[in-house]
Amino acid sequence: MQFYDSTTHLGILGDIDFWLFGSSATLNTTAYPVADRTRRINQRLNRIVSIIFKNDRRWKFDDFNHDEMNIFYTTLVEGQNDYEISGADFLTIEEVAVLNSDGKYRILTPIVREAGNAQKLQDLEDGDDGTPTHYEKHGNSIMMYPKPSLTYLTASLGLMVRGKRLPSYFTADDTTKEPGFNPLYHSYLSIGASYDYALANGMNNKVNQFAPELTRYEADIADDYARRSRDSQPKMTTDGGGEYVDNLFQ
Repeated sequence: MQFYDSTTHLGILGDIDFWLFGSSATLNTTAYPVADRTRRINQRLNRIVSIIFKNDRRWKFDDFNHDEMNIFYTTLVEGQNDYEISGADFLTIEEVAVLNSDGKYRILTPIVREAGNAQKLQDLEDGDDGTPTHYEKHGNSIMMYPKPSLTYLTASLGLMVRGKRLPSYFTADDTTKEPGFNPLYHSYLSIGASYDYALANGMNNKVNQFAPELTRYEADIADDYARRSRDSQPKMTTDGGGEYVDNLFQ
């Protein structure tokens, strides 16, 4: 479902009018301005992406609208172990690697500074520069241990960070852009933005009408993204009583 379709009125903005005002033929922007709708749609997008992130164990989610992979690269600097990654808009870090001089990435082991390993980190930090083996997340930075030496590493694209990032948000001027998740659930955004308006404006009947719809959508989305898998093959087994069971999602 695209953001706004002025011809067919089948977009998200038009669907909001259907739920709130009974018709999507024209946008009631006096009652519900496009800027307000866009803000609430983006907040609902945050909510849905949060649900997906909690459940996408098999096939990692990333918003379809991002032009590039959810991988951040930067140049390694001799002897520098602190690299800021805030520009990548990552919410969580899933993998960190450094590029060896032979052109192969080496995956680093995550470590958390705490009483049991503080000395180990200190020893790694105080040791000779070389090929990092561990990394620590600190604020908006990645701290690598030991410090990188370009004798053993490649500077250009030398640090690779893979993670989960923010969704691609809508702007009030968008038209054909669609949400970057499963199209079966795009109506969640319009119903959610409608619910927010109804809640803010004392439309209690609408609030009570929309709440179970949102709950149902959220449960279905969580279940769908928990089960989906691009490359797992179905397996047929018996349940012990001679009946065959499809174990595709087990």
